[in-house]
Amino acid sequence: MDKFNIGFKIKTAANLLKRRINNAIGDMTALHFWIIGYLYDSPDGLFQRDIEQKFNIRRSTATQILKVMERNGLISKERVSRDRRLKKLLLTPKAVRMHEAALDEIKAIEERMLSGIGSDELEVFGRVLDKIAQNLQS
Repeated sequence: MDKFNIGFKIKTAANLLKRRINNAIGDMTALHFWIIGYLYDSPDGLFQRDIEQKFNIRRSTATQILKVMERNGLISKERVSRDRRLKKLLLTPKAVRMHEAALDEIKAIEERMLSGIGSDELEVFGRVLDKIAQNLQS
């Protein structure tokens, strides 16, 4: 393999993967999907500031994203008794169904992606990708 082609190969594979995942998550944007996943893993709910910190986004950006998600029926906001200014973010049943369906699709994509690749090859590949990422951070 031509060592000067590795970036192109990584980019091509990433584009193919992104396209498949975008098809799997349907009408959601990738960020909506990740926010839903974060909320899905926090069944007691989270606050807007948690979303801002986790995804490193500004307050105004988070506000707009959450407004769209609420308008699309993906989240609901519930006032907190201890502080009436705070609103807890909760997933709607619609979002839970969409998220679980998307996770099933993504699992199938990952299984297809790894088809015919042995565990030894996968281990080496993972180490090489880690080294590439480390080299690019320097």
